[in-house]
Amino acid sequence: VENNLDSNTTVVIMDLAPNEGEGREFIDPFRTFNEVHVVDHHEWDEKDHEQIEWEAEVHHDTERCATQIVHDEFIDDPRDEITDLADLTADHDLWIKERREESDALSDLAHHAEREKYVELAIEHRSKLIET
Repeated sequence: VENNLDSNTTVVIMDLAPNEGEGREFIDPFRTFNEVHVVDHHEWDEKDHEQIEWEAEVHHDTERCATQIVHDEFIDDPRDEITDLADLTADHDLWIKERREESDALSDLAHHAEREKYVELAIEHRSKLIET
């Protein structure tokens, strides 16, 4: 990323946490970019958080998955299907057991389907995507 993008590009680092004690190393490659956001739900060391916060806007919440954070903080008026997808993704990403079978199926579909097909199915079936 550092070597292939113009420094005016907005960078969003999502669902990725620094290794404990390596906050500086985590964020250093992105210091030259004008706008950097870090979106994550993992547990962080406070010192790492401070080092990253110095260089980037941090959207960190251990109660919401990264997809939900993006949904809530980056999308002003999300469509219903985007909200449904964020809610289902949260179950898989946060290891909540209530909808485990559905969220595992969504993960498998996202992994194995071609991107265009996955998006087509998500738009067509919305919250009923897994039943399809």
